[in-house]
Amino acid sequence: MVSRSLGFGIAAAAIILAVLASGCVQQPGVSTVTPTATPTVSPPTTIPGTTPSPPTVPPTTPQAATFDVKITSFTCTWTVKTGDYGAKSDCVRILSQGTARGPVGARLELPILAWSDDTFTCGNWTLKKGALIAVGSTCARGAGQPEITTWTVDTGSDNCPLKDYFNNERSHRVKIYNDDDLTPQKEDSKSVVCR
Repeated sequence: MVSRSLGFGIAAAAIILAVLASGCVQQPGVSTVTPTATPTVSPPTTIPGTTPSPPTVPPTTPQAATFDVKITSFTCTWTVKTGDYGAKSDCVRILSQGTARGPVGARLELPILAWSDDTFTCGNWTLKKGALIAVGSTCARGAGQPEITTWTVDTGSDNCPLKDYFNNERSHRVKIYNDDDLTPQKEDSKSVVCR
């Protein structure tokens, strides 16, 4: 009977080992990791009678804004003006004209030519007086205004300085900026001798 119980014990141990190895019963204190199945991805299907949607096109990068400023004409001329009682005076007129190009928000800085009462025009853009009138004025492109404009700075002909003390050579430098930037996008300058 001892051999029968020994044989029964061996058989029982073999069954227990088989059950433990199969993972059907968990041993205390031992964790088992169950492998997960990898999901399969099936290709998209087209429903009969319909057309597939077109592929998505990435958005295009906006083009860089174009800035430009040119002085197209710059003159300085002396004339003789006869005043009250026949007094003659040498008078000077300085005139600078040009074009500017920029996006909405562009600002064109136009310095004075000789005096703080110079006349400024901005063509199709908006004229804004600077904080310091002695510095000049600003032309700004607003929404709905064309990309290109003309501009003028004119001293008029009523300025009659002493000719011997007036610097006969004048310079004018204009600059265009992007909004409130401190560095100009473009600039142009010219010099002229007053004749």
